[in-house]
Amino acid sequence: MDTRKRVPRARQLIRLAVITLLLCAAARSAEARGRDTRDRAVEATTDTVRLPYSREKVFRVRLIPGAPFALELPAGESAKNLWYDSRWWAAETTPGGGRVFIRALGSSDVVGRTGLLHIETEPSDLRLSLRLEAVDEDSAVPAAMEIYVEGSALNDPARRQMRKTLDHDLVYAQKQAEEHARAEFDAWRKGALANLRGDEAYERGGDFRITRVVDDRVQTFVSIPNATDRAVIQFVDKTGHAELVNYEVENGTYVIQNKVLRPGEKFRLILGKEQGWVALR
Repeated sequence: MDTRKRVPRARQLIRLAVITLLLCAAARSAEARGRDTRDRAVEATTDTVRLPYSREKVFRVRLIPGAPFALELPAGESAKNLWYDSRWWAAETTPGGGRVFIRALGSSDVVGRTGLLHIETEPSDLRLSLRLEAVDEDSAVPAAMEIYVEGSALNDPARRQMRKTLDHDLVYAQKQAEEHARAEFDAWRKGALANLRGDEAYERGGDFRITRVVDDRVQTFVSIPNATDRAVIQFVDKTGHAELVNYEVENGTYVIQNKVLRPGEKFRLILGKEQGWVALR
């Protein structure tokens, strides 16, 4: 046999073996890269999705039953109204909050069901529409979605931080003002209670029942179950001289303005043919 023919043949076999090994290694590398790409894709889907706002756009949201999904509203906006089918979906927010938390209700029975969620915001009165879809628990879904308004200054991180600082200062100022107003009210209340002359200081009589009489050293309050604005009220001094007084009726109580009694004086109340009187003990 001619050895010159066998040597090239052996070289060809070796070359083919090397090429096969290289192809196998390349295939394994490509498969590994594919797995890594898929892993990164799955990992990316579990992050927050950030999308620009468009009134015409319906945002797609995939939900795993029972798992909460966070929707971040455009900066400066809060949810005013939520519209959805409460049989299959739940959407919750807090007053003035910029987030809406969405869930698919039930378990495997809701998988495959779709629905719509409409959100009206304030103060800009934006409408956000979401198409909800319930998927099985093995599906890769994002954890949250942030919707922003393109070109809005509120998207600038520095301005957003400044807004948060101003909002914090405003809340602090409001709290301080409320505490100051409460302190002033408490002081006024203590003073009013100190000047209040109670029901035990008065006696009353006549044709009808007078349930309560008090004064605050400025006005006198006379409570009668059947009080009406057709009554006539007179102030009678120590000499017996009578004069009409002005009053208002509030919740069954006559508020006699700028008149309080001193010893020897009294109020005479006339309701039709009936009369009653109030005097200090």
